Amino acid sequence: MVGPGAYLTTRPFDQLSGEFSSVLVVDRLVVNGSELSAATLRSLVAQVQQRALGERRLLFIEQAEVLSEILQNTLLKLLEEPGATLIIVLQTVHPERLLVTVRSRLSDLHRESIEIASPSQRLATRHLELTRQLQSLTDRQAAGELMKGELAAQKQSLLAGDEIAETAHRIELLERALFRLDRNANLKLTLDWFLLHWFKE
Repeated sequence: MVGPGAYLTTRPFDQLSGEFSSVLVVDRLVVNGSELSAATLRSLVAQVQQRALGERRLLFIEQAEVLSEILQNTLLKLLEEPGATLIIVLQTVHPERLLVTVRSRLSDLHRESIEIASPSQRLATRHLELTRQLQSLTDRQAAGELMKGELAAQKQSLLAGDEIAETAHRIELLERALFRLDRNANLKLTLDWFLLHWFKE
């Protein structure tokens, strides 16, 4: 029986029904990644977070490899802290197409002994992935969405008491960069400034 947490599987939902016998039928939500928009995904995340009190709930996303980078980043906070009653499963036959930051937060649904990345490993991976994505962006809105996702993750780390001084500084950098983007500052100059200070950590 699968307990609350974030998982990765290559098998479709109809082959896994026995794994989720503790989850009520009405609490199962199975969606196809190809049918998700950013607004829909945010709504689903809010729904499962608000309604996962007292009963186990399941969010099962099929074909997760087709999710855009923005959509995958939208999931990061939920994957990091799914809560005590939520089971979230990303299904894909191409796990290599998921962002490294997403894969690092998932446990193998079919592995008896699950290896979970340490907080320091997850942080280093997240920094590298954020840098790679920002360096390739030419769209202001996409850059803002990516930074907002990282800001939420950093605030979660701060609440958990992880590297308080360093995390507070990262939050300040992200907020300053987002402020500049909101004021229509030059995108390339803003990203170059941010990455220069980010790498001084």
